Amino acid sequence: MTRFTLRQIEAFYWCAMLGTVHAAAQHLHISQPAVSTRIKELEDALQLTLFSRSHQRIELTAAGRKALSYAERLLRAGHELQQLGGSTVPLQGVLRFGADETGAAVAATELLRQIKLLHPALKVELSLEVSKVLREKLARREIDLALHGTALQRPNVVDELLGHVSLTWIAASGFDAGPAPLTPERAVLLPIVTNPAPSILHGLVKDWLHVSGYEFNSFSSCNSIAMIIRLVQSGHAIAALPVPVVAEALKNGLVRRIETRPPVPSMPYYISYLDDKMNSGIQDIVALVKSILISADFFAELAAQP
Repeated sequence: MTRFTLRQIEAFYWCAMLGTVHAAAQHLHISQPAVSTRIKELEDALQLTLFSRSHQRIELTAAGRKALSYAERLLRAGHELQQLGGSTVPLQGVLRFGADETGAAVAATELLRQIKLLHPALKVELSLEVSKVLREKLARREIDLALHGTALQRPNVVDELLGHVSLTWIAASGFDAGPAPLTPERAVLLPIVTNPAPSILHGLVKDWLHVSGYEFNSFSSCNSIAMIIRLVQSGHAIAALPVPVVAEALKNGLVRRIETRPPVPSMPYYISYLDDKMNSGIQDIVALVKSILISADFFAELAAQP
């Protein structure tokens, strides 16, 4: 009996998942002829026709659909077997990493430092975007994983809840926000700056006001958290922001916390990645990101472990 290889299985799996030899070759960082050769060798070994080829796309045959579930299990088993050694093999290739400003402010620099140390041959393409754009890029497979505040909830994406991040209202040290605690009733009379809708921060602030029966009276929008902090520091407005992002400004006395009633709800925080469980690289990076955020006291509450 002719034997097949995991590389042939991998080429078949990604052609089936992505729909073209070109896309599979890009994902695997090999040439299109190499992908085609591996699939042809697999078909010969199995004595099956796995794809019907028409125009630019390829479609699974009935036999190919049955084989796909076996291929996924083989690749997952291969990944699990690779992990038995317990040692980390240096990764190579390109990691397309996306993060919102909250995660990037805390994790990006340390992540790049540790990747350079542990995986010197791995090239990182970093995308800093709002959650909405990150979700779109992940859905289009333009990035490999995203660190952000909302779940994508798509079949080919794993949304892993990491924990919850505390938010706090802040103001300049000399800004008169009235007696503590600040309530929604009085907050709507003050200048507020927040991210534009439909951002996570905008929604949390809107909900905080709405629970007490109030709506935004007047607010300024800004898509940069760093600029929001500068606007607050200069006394132009107050803002509700993630505690890890404003920790340094609070420590240096550039801004101060505003006690509020009710308190601002915490923000869920996720790492979302393509469901490449057979790709040990993604799993290694996910574990690295989690350890960096936990070490930085990023979370007010960690997610329960399954």
